[in-house]
Amino acid sequence: MRDPWVWGQLILFLLVTLGLPFAGRRVSPGSGLGRLLRPVGSWRYLGLAPVVAGLALVAAGARSMGKNLTPATTLRAGSELVTSGIYRHVRHPIYLGVIFVLWGFGWMFSTWLAGLLIAGISLGYFDRKAAVEERNLAARFPEYPAYRDGVPSLLPRLR
Repeated sequence: MRDPWVWGQLILFLLVTLGLPFAGRRVSPGSGLGRLLRPVGSWRYLGLAPVVAGLALVAAGARSMGKNLTPATTLRAGSELVTSGIYRHVRHPIYLGVIFVLWGFGWMFSTWLAGLLIAGISLGYFDRKAAVEERNLAARFPEYPAYRDGVPSLLPRLR
């Protein structure tokens, strides 16, 4: 795994799933950071909803991608352009799913506000990763620019 984007998403996932609970236990509950990081009450389990939705998006994207699936921004040898299944509605459903999962974990392990901050950071990260991947797709598949122009990147259009 030489792709730095793969390492970056692993670090992001570890910071959310291990770092937030660790930090939340070590800050004072009354401090500003404590109010951001320390989970309060059972309402935090509402964060499970974006986790489940995100896992569904990841599964749908992986199923549609099939043998072309790779965590890297470089394409597999012999890969094909996938524009069917969930890829008819969004170009990067797996990235969107991971953003939802990180948002939900952030909400469950800290607060809803921290979850939203994590979602924003994740959205920025995966938007940049998608841009790198899309340069590779456009270089390999002449039909990719037309697909890119017709299908939204991370957030599906509401009809």
